[in-house]
Amino acid sequence: MYSIAIVVLLFFNFTTSIDAVDFQFKGESEIQYRVFDADNDSATQDTNLLVTNQAETTFTTKTSIFKSKLWLQQDSIDKNKSAVIIEKLYMLIQKDSYDVSLGAKILNWSTLEAFHPADVMNSKNYDSSFKNPVKIGEPMISYSYYYNEFIVGVYYMPYIMNPIFSPQSSRFKTSQLHVGSARYFNKSSEEITNNQFNQIAIKLDHVLNQADISVYYIDHIDRSQPIFSVDNLNVIPNYFRVKQFGFSLQSSLKELLLKAEYGYRKFVGSAPNINPSDHSQLALGTEYTYYHQNKFESTLFVEYQVIPDVSRVKRASLGVFQHDLLVGYRLNLNNSQSSELQWFVFKDLDVNNEYFLSLNFSQRFFNMIKGNIGLQWVYSNTNQSIGFQTIENADFCYVSTNYFF
Repeated sequence: MYSIAIVVLLFFNFTTSIDAVDFQFKGESEIQYRVFDADNDSATQDTNLLVTNQAETTFTTKTSIFKSKLWLQQDSIDKNKSAVIIEKLYMLIQKDSYDVSLGAKILNWSTLEAFHPADVMNSKNYDSSFKNPVKIGEPMISYSYYYNEFIVGVYYMPYIMNPIFSPQSSRFKTSQLHVGSARYFNKSSEEITNNQFNQIAIKLDHVLNQADISVYYIDHIDRSQPIFSVDNLNVIPNYFRVKQFGFSLQSSLKELLLKAEYGYRKFVGSAPNINPSDHSQLALGTEYTYYHQNKFESTLFVEYQVIPDVSRVKRASLGVFQHDLLVGYRLNLNNSQSSELQWFVFKDLDVNNEYFLSLNFSQRFFNMIKGNIGLQWVYSNTNQSIGFQTIENADFCYVSTNYFF
């Protein structure tokens, strides 16, 4: 079904290009070299040489827009890290008071920098980044209606896209065992075997003075918090039907931004020997921007996230980030090279002496080229396979070059 939809949309892409009023093409190529702290594990690679390409096209006619975006990654050292992801491949028909789209899309329902309780619609590539993994386009039909300061969106998703987990050769792996194929469960322990399942979502957006407010309801197979089981020496990610409702809020007070996200998950059904617990997830954040006299711009981030209504052990199994504090800083020099320094520090509030540090400096050269240098460092002083302990061996420094075209 998904393959047929891709063929139909690519055909539309071709026919649209003949009659296009406007055509845009842009892309980005990145070469990144990573060096990890040696882990004395012959199964993993201590270096990566990644080549990542992104290509995006937009065809605009008098009545519609067609967008496509591909994300491709290859590693000349670790061949298992190769991936091809369709981020966008959809047709959009716009009218004065509504629009309709058909195809694969990425939805961003989050307002915070690192913690995203409301951003659960897309599967992700967990071998790309811990803080913000690359999203995978979700096939859907969507309808949005615009009325004054309100937007009502309705979404229908008929197909479940599989998440991508790190291979055993990757230092991003979170288990010593091989990650097997994901299993999806409907109510009454009924397993979905063909990835086809009717999922829906409704979202209401409203602008009130200086605040952006959204409320939503989702009935889908939730892929944001897998519950792992072991089967024949394989780790199996299990996903369940979830009915989730919640909200997001962003409000500005001069240079201060206040943010909040909330989601409550009610699980429908279970799996053999697995009974997921209903729970909520709350994230709060703020950003403060200070403008220096020399035109530099400093932004301070503080975010907090908690899953309050399950035990500490239970929530520790729901993901790397579940009860954490983030403090971050970004310095933008506002020069012609777009020089920028940023660092983020995460603290696990459930486990003593666990920290996650990310540091990066970037600068443009010749307008179309950007250089980056940085590091990621994880400190965990516990023997439990929870929280940051699962990524303790992912310390690395890197240098990269991005070319924009």
